[in-house]
Amino acid sequence: MQQLYDLVSTTNHECYVKIIVSVLDYTSDTLAKKIISKELSSQNLSCRLYCTKLLHVILRTPLHNNADIIDWVVERLVGRPYDEDRAVVNAAILAFDEACDCKICMSY
Repeated sequence: MQQLYDLVSTTNHECYVKIIVSVLDYTSDTLAKKIISKELSSQNLSCRLYCTKLLHVILRTPLHNNADIIDWVVERLVGRPYDEDRAVVNAAILAFDEACDCKICMSY
């Protein structure tokens, strides 16, 4: 995991970042969470947008018994509306809008 974190931190190739964040398990691994959190504050717009949309996908997954992951995703999304790029802001707002329609998300 540390090697993946180092690769994400140093690469200029967004394809590697997208592949890495797409396959990680965010339900328990704290280093996986650090990787996506780092990319959410990246200088690369494409990576920030991709990670924001990935958080939206995570909210859609059946996490009925895992309040921690829902809280973690919502905490990451809260900062997105302050992003400098309008596409990232819109993606975060869409995720929040959909989460508001989900009884499970609203119960946490």
